[in-house]
Amino acid sequence: MSAYLYPVERYSGSPTDLAESLRWLGITERPPTDEVVCSEWNDKVGRVLREVGDVTTYADGRVTTWPYKDATPAERIVLLRTAERVVTHGTGEPGWTLRVTPGGRRYHWCAVSVLVEKPAAAAEASATAAVDHDRRVLA
Repeated sequence: MSAYLYPVERYSGSPTDLAESLRWLGITERPPTDEVVCSEWNDKVGRVLREVGDVTTYADGRVTTWPYKDATPAERIVLLRTAERVVTHGTGEPGWTLRVTPGGRRYHWCAVSVLVEKPAAAAEASATAAVDHDRRVLA
């Protein structure tokens, strides 16, 4: 799984206002997906992360954000800022993968995750177990 981690930024406007202001860069926000995504996971150092959606960039310059159904307004802003960053910095940063459609069209894709300040009990237990396991194995 590819994931790029961004901090949740403080932004005083709504995600809808931000999306509108980014349209001139070719960025569009798609409606949230209808599917529920089990999006909390643990990274290699035991932090709990939450995948909030993905960003896709196309050869013609279009960039789309696809928030998950349960993405908060702050997380939608993170997706939009990720899209803005790819327009200004390209897809050379970690987490971006090149994909090809069955028809041969190429595009770059990135899942976007944020740190979870208060993890769900299951994810927190998993993170604790992973750290305990590493202590036993690597000791």
